[in-house]
Amino acid sequence: MIIRPILWLASRLCRPMARARLSSPQPPGPLPNQGLHERNIRALPRVSYNAAGDARFTECAICLMDFVDGDVIRVLPYCGHGYHVSCVDRWLKCHSSCPSCRGTVAIMEERCPK
Repeated sequence: MIIRPILWLASRLCRPMARARLSSPQPPGPLPNQGLHERNIRALPRVSYNAAGDARFTECAICLMDFVDGDVIRVLPYCGHGYHVSCVDRWLKCHSSCPSCRGTVAIMEERCPK
């Protein structure tokens, strides 16, 4: 006879906690990797490829085509990876990281002096 009221009381106390647990917001997932603004992409350095002068790059890791003399490549700051301008620009419109090492492509914006 004593057990029945205790079970009833326990069930009444546990219901609000279970409801609160079910209705609590889920932890946020990872933030979407948003791309860079067009003006920031255009601000990244571009160089003309010369096989004799630069052996760091031999192919674009995005399209997997070999660089040939005269190809315009964009070199990402910090990591120094290079890609065809058209390939990496398309990538950077959707991502803010290097396609090879996933390092963040940070853009230093100029600020007006006060």
